[in-house]
Amino acid sequence: MSAGRILVVDDEDRVREMIEFRLSMYGYEVIQAANGQEALASAVEHEPDLVLLDIMMEEQDGFKVCSRLKKNENTKDIPIVMLTAKAEAKDVMRAFECGADDYIVKPYEPTVLREKIERNLRINA
Repeated sequence: MSAGRILVVDDEDRVREMIEFRLSMYGYEVIQAANGQEALASAVEHEPDLVLLDIMMEEQDGFKVCSRLKKNENTKDIPIVMLTAKAEAKDVMRAFECGADDYIVKPYEPTVLREKIERNLRINA
């Protein structure tokens, strides 16, 4: 049995693959999306337990995707953890204003990623 289904959204294939590898070791089922449109469609189709969302992406950045997920009746309750290289306070505040549930700065410690995922899954269980 899976520990949960996580949607990983990042425009860099290598980053998505690395995160999927690590999360799979922890027993999570991982769905990948390479951009905002894929993320929005995958969230509705696959109903993930949590979304790991990068901010810096082409077309729709993570802020817009987060806002749209939180405004959609079908996806509004899915916890969103921003996973990004953007470390400035203004970016963190904007993420929370858009509805993010948590924030992790890249590069990240794998144990911190796992703990934040597990904590957000428990809170929203």
